[in-house]
Amino acid sequence: MTHFPRLLLLLAVALSACTGATETPDAASITPPLCSKVASFGNGATCSVQDPTLAVCGAAAKRTCASGWLCFDAPEYASCGCATDGDCDGRSAYVNAARTAAKKAPLNSKCVQGRCSGQP
Repeated sequence: MTHFPRLLLLLAVALSACTGATETPDAASITPPLCSKVASFGNGATCSVQDPTLAVCGAAAKRTCASGWLCFDAPEYASCGCATDGDCDGRSAYVNAARTAAKKAPLNSKCVQGRCSGQP
């Protein structure tokens, strides 16, 4: 019977943990789409973070200026997910077309820990 008070205390702690407020996941924890499932990454325009309208990036509701220079239709397209290196081919082609036009070295199409490697 000496364990009874300890069991009651543990039960009370466990129950209080279950009634606490639930946390909402932050945006970074949301699983991005697979790059191979993205039909269009953006319009390929060169953007600037100094232009808050991002008008050059087109009309996409969630358009973003990735790495401060390349338009994407949504932030999750810039850092989309992958399971194999081949999943990154479309994203790499989009980024490398813009990098070539900007006279920058191309990126490799490589999947690293579930994300396509390399920033635009």
